[in-house]
Amino acid sequence: MSLPDHKNHWLTDLAFETALQYFTPEELCDKYNISGQRYEILQSSREFRRAVQMYRRQIDEEGQQFRVKARRMASEVLDVLFTIAGDDTKAAGDRINAVNALCRYAGFDKGAEADSGNNAFTVNIQVNQ
Repeated sequence: MSLPDHKNHWLTDLAFETALQYFTPEELCDKYNISGQRYEILQSSREFRRAVQMYRRQIDEEGQQFRVKARRMASEVLDVLFTIAGDDTKAAGDRINAVNALCRYAGFDKGAEADSGNNAFTVNIQVNQ
């Protein structure tokens, strides 16, 4: 049985974060805008418990809990970076830094970094006559 993709649905996100045990149940309720009673009902659901157990096993067996937590926290930062990148009231340098960070997270800069050895902005212009 494969793990549900925790990036596409709030319920699988909640199961992943429950397994991660980084946030308290109260923080998770606030974060997902659900009541404590609804969270308890979800926790009693067989499917939810199974998803939490699968995520917990993945975290434990791979021995990468720190990396998983860091990856999860980085995903939380994405919303902030999107906000900064699209905010016309922010300084241009801050917006460019946010866009560059988003590109790094997305893996768009790997080829450019390997080719150039620096992080300079490059423009190529081709004129056809």
